[in-house]
Amino acid sequence: MTDSPDLHPKKLSIMEKLVGDEKTHSLENRVFNLISLLVIFIVASTAVLNFFLGNPVREIMLSAISAIAALVFYVASIRYYYDRYLRTPIVVFFLIILSVAWLTNQGLQGNTPLFFIILFTASTILLRFPYNALWLSLSFIVVLLLLTTEWAKPELILPYLSESHRQIDVSVSIILSLIFNAAMVHLVVKEYQKERLRSEKLYQQTLHDKETLQQALANIKVLEGILPVCSFCKKIRDENNEWHAVEDYISSHSKAAFSHSYCPECAQKHFPDYYDK
Repeated sequence: MTDSPDLHPKKLSIMEKLVGDEKTHSLENRVFNLISLLVIFIVASTAVLNFFLGNPVREIMLSAISAIAALVFYVASIRYYYDRYLRTPIVVFFLIILSVAWLTNQGLQGNTPLFFIILFTASTILLRFPYNALWLSLSFIVVLLLLTTEWAKPELILPYLSESHRQIDVSVSIILSLIFNAAMVHLVVKEYQKERLRSEKLYQQTLHDKETLQQALANIKVLEGILPVCSFCKKIRDENNEWHAVEDYISSHSKAAFSHSYCPECAQKHFPDYYDK
């Protein structure tokens, strides 16, 4: 039996090194790492954009804090496999960050609704049913509360420095949102396809091992049941009603071999002179 090609060492690509080797990281862990990397890219890009636009320090700080938090989540997942404990915290963290950003980025007129779409997509993938459905419902309630606050207390919503700042920020955010969602769907589907192919190979290998085992068992001959034996000569009758010596029958129906000798009683009976000496 030859080893499966997947069992041999291979050179990992940069993405596999960042996300985690599929032989040591589970599918859920790799998906979490992918989403964390994309979040780091998005919020880091937003921080750079805010800096070059000359936006208030609070905007730069929100983006920087988000990038650092996403990096911490990523490191904890890829090094310590804590992704199962980090799924809900990362979603809660970014829901809080986006709620604050809604108030500081001109609300519905700013770029925050675009990032809420990213959060909805990521949380649907990260959280398992029924928690993802419950979380989406909670997120929608938060958005409705923010919209209500913006309508009832517009003075709580902080505007951009200028209309041009808003347009640039929203335009770049649209591009980042499209990139994130497209990349996330592509990479996650790719990981699921890899896992499906790996499962198919394991299934085929299992079938092969099963066939090999069945063939080996078929070659093993076991004597069982009632054997008809002659009361006088001790020959054994086979399924074709033919009589065979005990040695011949057992040798043909099992892997046993015979080495002839004689017991003390037969020695005295057949060789009395030699035995008496």
